[in-house]
Amino acid sequence: MTWVDANNYCNSRLVMDLKGYLVTITTNEENDFIDRMTRQLWSPLWRSYWISGLSKSRPDRDFGIYYYSSGPESGTLMYDVYTDKCTTFCNFDASEPNLQPDDNEIYLMSYHSLNGSWNNIEGPKTMFYFVCEYGGLQDPYIPPIRIGADQVINITNYSGIDFKIPIDIEFTKRSTGEKVNCTNPVGSSYGGIYCILDKSGSGSYNVRITNGQTILNTTFQYRPPRITVIYPEFNSTGYVSLTKGSTLTVSGDNFASDSLMSIHFADGTNCANISTIKTGVLKCTLDKDILNIENSILPITIIADSIYGQSIKPAFGLCLVGNQTTHSMTRWIIFIEWQLRGLVDT
Repeated sequence: MTWVDANNYCNSRLVMDLKGYLVTITTNEENDFIDRMTRQLWSPLWRSYWISGLSKSRPDRDFGIYYYSSGPESGTLMYDVYTDKCTTFCNFDASEPNLQPDDNEIYLMSYHSLNGSWNNIEGPKTMFYFVCEYGGLQDPYIPPIRIGADQVINITNYSGIDFKIPIDIEFTKRSTGEKVNCTNPVGSSYGGIYCILDKSGSGSYNVRITNGQTILNTTFQYRPPRITVIYPEFNSTGYVSLTKGSTLTVSGDNFASDSLMSIHFADGTNCANISTIKTGVLKCTLDKDILNIENSILPITIIADSIYGQSIKPAFGLCLVGNQTTHSMTRWIIFIEWQLRGLVDT
């Protein structure tokens, strides 16, 4: 089916009283599960399938900015190609999503040749398989927030809660069982509940909302980590060093505590021994040589307290000694510029 037909088909489905929608992939675990299951169901020729995600260039002028097009997350930001910002979970290939200015609507699909990586494609006539998801539309929805932000939570899509009775909102961290309360809940004219977490955190949580008469359950996770700038180490003569033991300084957002962080490059190189310099800035050391920058660096996977983040288009800061540089660094700069432009061809 085309993306539009697949989206309409899923929306028309009802299984065990649960309304369907084109699948929204919001965690690494969900992405891996769907990839495994579809590999078993479909032959290699048909291992590409439509998923939720849409970018429109007209009339919204949001070309290059992707929104969830279905499910509880419908209408919320998924990915911004210009800032490399992902709000929940993204799994694009290194050169995706590209910018195709002649296309009015761009849809998202996943393909197995790259282990469930995502691609964007102009889809009015393109036909793939698709995955429908059921359930979740009836549950409260809590958009992810930044780690270390003001901890204001917005809960929408709730029903059956009487504000005349005190409301208790409890967050339970999945990995540790730690309890966090969301205090001072206030209803808004937009139909949401606002409250403030009494403790900052990271990772994912089960959420219980009750007024003593009605109990609602849902889930919540912090936004995925993101690397915005990488500063490589240079030796005394001004040449970049990307050998084992070299130090990288990275800046970004949504970093958890050091022991809960890990950074992985596309070729399997890890940046280990992570230490925080200040909020949003880390140092780490390469555990092996990076020999081929173009094929080794991107995409970068960052894990913060079990939340997977992906950096596809980070910037690279240079602090050269004198006027020296290297051929490899020049090629690195060209490659990153190509990535930032998001073009299909090199």
